[in-house]
Amino acid sequence: MPVSNRLWRGICFRNLQTRVWGVCATGLVMIFTSSLVGCASVISQVLEKPEVKFQGLSIREATTEGATAVIGLDVYNPNGVGLQLDEVQYRLELAGREVARAKMDRAVALEAKSTSRVEIPVPFLYNQVFQSILDLMQKGTAAYKVTGSARLGIFELPFENGGDVKLR
Repeated sequence: MPVSNRLWRGICFRNLQTRVWGVCATGLVMIFTSSLVGCASVISQVLEKPEVKFQGLSIREATTEGATAVIGLDVYNPNGVGLQLDEVQYRLELAGREVARAKMDRAVALEAKSTSRVEIPVPFLYNQVFQSILDLMQKGTAAYKVTGSARLGIFELPFENGGDVKLR
């Protein structure tokens, strides 16, 4: 057999091997991906989605430079097993202006079939909220709005609420 024929067969065989391995790898990736999607859908059918309710907003730790707003949330876990709140992202508006945005990524345990109070600190500086505070002082009231989402494992739970802050 001439050298060029052997070389051509070697190239074709290597090309075939590469294609076979490529098809096998693609198949494995598809099986793995579909099994993950299958697991997620089985889990979402077995576990009920927790409920998040906004309970209030208070101010703590006021200094001459800033303060900390505390967002109170009640999270009800309707499942027979405990869950873990992995992360909360949130945004606070006062008088129509964003005054704080942050993320809490410390885990919070949620007991089975019970409601847990989660308090989320939102530190801010007065110079960031100056115009909103002027509106509050002039009008005696200012609207606030809290938006965000809580992540519990595979669940992403958005929340939004608002109200009025009034001077006494």
